[in-house]
Amino acid sequence: MQFLWKYIDDLVGKGLEWYVVTELLFYCVPNFIPLSLAMGVLLSCIMVFGNLSERYELVSIKAAGVPLRRALYPVALFVAILAAGSFLFGNYVIPAANLKFFSLFWDVKNKKPAFDIREGAFYNDIEGFSIKIGKKDKNGKDIYDIVIYDHTKEQASTTVVLAERGEMTRSEDKRFLYFTLINGRRFEEMRDNPDYHRTFMHNSMKFERQEIVFDLSQLDLSRTAEDLFKGNQQLQSIGQLQQGIDSLQKKADTLLLEMQTFVNANYHIFDTLKPQYVEEYHKATAEWKQKENPNANMVFSQALNIARTTKGTVENSKKLHKDTLQKEARYRIEWHKKFTLPVACLVLFLIGAPLGAIVRKGGFGWPMVIAILLFMVFYILNIIGEKITRELVVPASVGMWIAAAVLTPLGVWLASKASRDSSLFDPDAYIRGMRRIVSFGRKRKEPNQ
Repeated sequence: MQFLWKYIDDLVGKGLEWYVVTELLFYCVPNFIPLSLAMGVLLSCIMVFGNLSERYELVSIKAAGVPLRRALYPVALFVAILAAGSFLFGNYVIPAANLKFFSLFWDVKNKKPAFDIREGAFYNDIEGFSIKIGKKDKNGKDIYDIVIYDHTKEQASTTVVLAERGEMTRSEDKRFLYFTLINGRRFEEMRDNPDYHRTFMHNSMKFERQEIVFDLSQLDLSRTAEDLFKGNQQLQSIGQLQQGIDSLQKKADTLLLEMQTFVNANYHIFDTLKPQYVEEYHKATAEWKQKENPNANMVFSQALNIARTTKGTVENSKKLHKDTLQKEARYRIEWHKKFTLPVACLVLFLIGAPLGAIVRKGGFGWPMVIAILLFMVFYILNIIGEKITRELVVPASVGMWIAAAVLTPLGVWLASKASRDSSLFDPDAYIRGMRRIVSFGRKRKEPNQ
């Protein structure tokens, strides 16, 4: 649904076959699997351990002398296997699926709209022709007041066909469009005649019936070579991303060095001027007589031009350097994503399992609500970290690990609470605590009375 809402404007009106849209959806799904896997680990852990705690099975396990952390080992091992699978999936499957998706979506996006001639408007999607129909019958076949401009040979419309009425049909394979025109006239300028630019000769022909065939194959979906899209960072594995990072880092360092060299060379340009000009300039400046000393004016103008040129060059180099760093940041984001999403499975397991033991509720009630809230926190932190990394506020090694850094201490704290049978989410415990506070306050008032 997210894919359809995001790209609906690029899909509607293109006359796409159902299997093309299905293929796009199929290639889009792998991108959601690592996140959905992390969400599934969180929800299932809360539900499973919530059921165990609700049925007092965890109590039985602890009564048998097995601490909670040992009860978590088999599940932790399974989640670790899922995390490893998520890493391999993100490193190999997702780049291949993205390559298929981007190449197919590019073709869909650049595909011409499906053939649809409307009344009173020119249709220009058939290359070399501009067609206008004054009126179209409800059956979609009979047409009236037809105007066809043929400019296949040159940019200008040298041939015009007019007809009172006609029939519009398509071949069985939908590759050709047939116009059968009745009672019309054809005008053609004789541009091939040597005397055309002097006489503007043209040919006029009246006809009772004429058939024109249009090739609609150009409206079909054409496939672009996938190799053209392999430069995108979302289509690369860890090794390829590392090569891209190294290349961009080297490019950024080279740009910075060239900018520093250029600035240093122009900053000391004053020393290369002739000494007498320098002395005259200082003298003229001290006496405020630049206008009366042409040599000093020349030095001043030259220095001012050099300063302006240097400033403009530095600003352009600075922008290019920043663009290179932002591109490098996007590569680093994708590199860290290969690890952050698998680690998210472990972090959310560390939160979900003890949380389920504390909540002591199974099913799709409280576990679902808590899982959604926690996952929203994780997702928002992950998006914030990615955004500030892309804007070069923090390095990728910090921004992409914000969610894990924030939620891991929470998981450790919940694990310690669960191991001590904490009643963190038990309303009765809070009610009993309030009653103790109230009773303690009453006892302190009684001696005073």
